[in-house]
Amino acid sequence: MFSMFSAVSGHFTRALVFGAFLPILLFVAAASPIVVFLSSGGDLDLTPVELWSDKTTILSIIVVTLTGLIYSLNTPIIRFYEGYPWRRSAFGRRRERKYRERLEDALALQSRLLAVRDGMPEGADKRRLQHALNEVSHYIAPRFPGKDLVLPTRLGNVIRSFEEYPRQQYGISAIPLWPRLIAKVEKEYAAVTDETKTSFDFFLNCSFLASVLAALAALAGVKAGIDAGRAMAAAGWILPSLACVLLAYGCYVASLNAAAAWGVQVKGAFDLFRLPLLKQLGYEYTFKSLEDEREVWRKVSRQIVFGDRVGGQILPYGPPPKPPLTLWQRVSELLWP
Repeated sequence: MFSMFSAVSGHFTRALVFGAFLPILLFVAAASPIVVFLSSGGDLDLTPVELWSDKTTILSIIVVTLTGLIYSLNTPIIRFYEGYPWRRSAFGRRRERKYRERLEDALALQSRLLAVRDGMPEGADKRRLQHALNEVSHYIAPRFPGKDLVLPTRLGNVIRSFEEYPRQQYGISAIPLWPRLIAKVEKEYAAVTDETKTSFDFFLNCSFLASVLAALAALAGVKAGIDAGRAMAAAGWILPSLACVLLAYGCYVASLNAAAAWGVQVKGAFDLFRLPLLKQLGYEYTFKSLEDEREVWRKVSRQIVFGDRVGGQILPYGPPPKPPLTLWQRVSELLWP
């Protein structure tokens, strides 16, 4: 959902090289012999090294073109892995139900642990119970959003959990306010955020490209079987295709950890820089409680998203000024400070 979370610092070089160019380079190096096999009569006379040395210019153009393409398609690829395009299918609904049940089981366990802890007598040793409660809460927080926001993939739920964090914690609508928050994020923090996003892009793009490579290897196996007139001719392509599938899944699992690290940085950006943003937007408030801050951010978010007609009552830029003191109040302050 948050394509704007990438390149917070404004420097695209590292993200482009490590997040897109390197996966494409590996993909083209591995896919070139398969493409030659598919486009030829079934004979593969060139090794990958010979192929690259013989077609350097053409392959370089292909690498550059595919790098730009996959970099531009970063958001659609992420959304596909999150499950948005197919979440309303039968398979997607079944997956959503599976993860919603997992979340409900974890929330039920958390509620039971809370009830037991609160029901324990004063002075009882609650350390083991508190440790179990912390473990359950640590399992839920980075892996799941609210029950009504569950998506059909693990990656989708990890990303959505930190997308929803600003709203749950502060009442901030993260999508419209994130581009504004970027202006207040310090350069050092932005650079670290970009690095975590680049790591995530690398693993996810490798997973996507390995899946394409697996499909190409399977297609080559079908072609080999048809050309030879017997199914056993395709057996030599089973192992490469299976290896690509395992590589795609392994990179996907690695992207989950990278997404969690990326989410920590995004959450921290709202934690650290939301108040400077509020001041930059023109609002001068001193909060006495978290709930007071949430109420202000809800109104600011509504105003930015919907404007005057739908946003509701316009929030003043600061609390109303105090009325001037009467003469008696001034005397009282002097006599009884």
